[in-house]
Amino acid sequence: MNIDISKFLPQLSDLDIQKKIESSILLQMLVEGNHADITFKAQGGLVKAHHCFLATVSPVFGAMFKHPMKEQLTSIVDLSSMDIEAVKLFLVLLYSTDNKSDEKQEFFMAVDEHFDDFYEACCMYQVGNRLGLIIRNAMRRNLTPENCWYFHKKSEVGNGKLEDIYSMESLKCICEDYILDNFEEVIDSDQIICAMKDDPEVVRDFVVLNHHNLKREMEEIRGASRKRKKVRINMDD
Repeated sequence: MNIDISKFLPQLSDLDIQKKIESSILLQMLVEGNHADITFKAQGGLVKAHHCFLATVSPVFGAMFKHPMKEQLTSIVDLSSMDIEAVKLFLVLLYSTDNKSDEKQEFFMAVDEHFDDFYEACCMYQVGNRLGLIIRNAMRRNLTPENCWYFHKKSEVGNGKLEDIYSMESLKCICEDYILDNFEEVIDSDQIICAMKDDPEVVRDFVVLNHHNLKREMEEIRGASRKRKKVRINMDD
């Protein structure tokens, strides 16, 4: 077996998993490794796939296998910076998702577990048109005060990431909404200090574009702080 998808679907029975595999010819080919002709090499192991399918769903794979690049000549794609389970999950979703409106809710836990590498793979191979909704939903679930600026920067349109401009705009908006909604926690995190040092323009542009919302947010924070202080004084009295 090329991929054991039960690792990504612990909530499903063996029978349900088998039905899911059999319901998709593409997924069945991937799981069993039938006629696979390209190998992904990552941290922890190898996994095989089909260059014709990959070239169809990703412009990056399309260019990679069309021209005499290393991957085309060796039939090996080196993803040594990524965990093999994340690469397998990426391929499973790529093979089993028919369109970008498919949420794949049964894979939520697996996507969250491997979110960083999964996101990197989606960006690297520009598959927003196929996995856009999965990425956006996962982004909402996985943003924290420590990583929101990192993903905000990576979601900048024109960064050469996902080819789907709508997906990138949506991801950027998701990050901005999170920062505004959780501004008190964000400004208390070490991440904002790093962001201001490494990418002052990104922070500046965000503040300029959102100064009205930030002003309101700061007023709410100060109001909450005054209420807490008043409560403490009353308790001391």
